[in-house]
Amino acid sequence: MAKLRHENRKKANSSGGGETNGVHEKLAQDIVIKIENFNAEKEAANMELQGKKDAFLAGESNVREMAL
Repeated sequence: MAKLRHENRKKANSSGGGETNGVHEKLAQDIVIKIENFNAEKEAANMELQGKKDAFLAGESNVREMAL
């Protein structure tokens, strides 16, 4: 990503579009932040789901033992 930003900055500076590049860089950073936030939320949801699954399996095991 840093290499891509460097190349984009280099192209913008050579074409005189330095300000435009700043806007694009900001948008790219915003997109990366949104992706990272999404991935963090997804991981938290997966952990919560795993906890519920573990609790369910433990409860199922207890019911099975009580039935015997």
